Amino acid sequence: MNHDDHIERGEERRALLATWEGGAVFVGDPLTQNAIINLSANMTDLIKRYNVPCLFQDEGCQWSGPLNKLKAHLNTCQKDAVSCLNACGAKIARLMMEDHMLYTCGKRLVACQYCRRDFTGAEVEEHQSTCGFEPVHCDNKCGARIQRNRLKAHRVNTCSKRMVGCQYCERSFTAETLQVIRSLKDAQTHYRGR
Repeated sequence: MNHDDHIERGEERRALLATWEGGAVFVGDPLTQNAIINLSANMTDLIKRYNVPCLFQDEGCQWSGPLNKLKAHLNTCQKDAVSCLNACGAKIARLMMEDHMLYTCGKRLVACQYCRRDFTGAEVEEHQSTCGFEPVHCDNKCGARIQRNRLKAHRVNTCSKRMVGCQYCERSFTAETLQVIRSLKDAQTHYRGR
């Protein structure tokens, strides 16, 4: 059986499953939907508990169980697995392909949350840990969050915890301490002038 026949048979089987779950059974060809029989609630309940094999029994799946558990089984059935559409190498159950493509495929395109550039799913985590636009805490513990690519300039020019030489005693103090010293010196000069 070629790949297209496998897909067509899987879709045909899923259509039949959907009709059983909906409380109706097709009589005749499920693809042409000729002659639909509506079932009572008791009959529907009985059919849902009926043991059935996996829709992919012909492909080698050994599962069998109540019809109402079949849909859950198909989410993980390895015989219904197809290759990832992005060719990442993963085999994914057809029902889970959309989630795989959106959230877990290593070859899906994902925008960096900081710089908005596109990366593959496999690359984005590593990039984001070094992205220059990521806000990071200043190493000097001043409390500021600065984009990584502006951190060096912040530490040298504006960080309140950067070390600055005092013009009065030639020792170094943090910028915030030096500001207090200058204020005190200015106050002394101001009061001496009176």
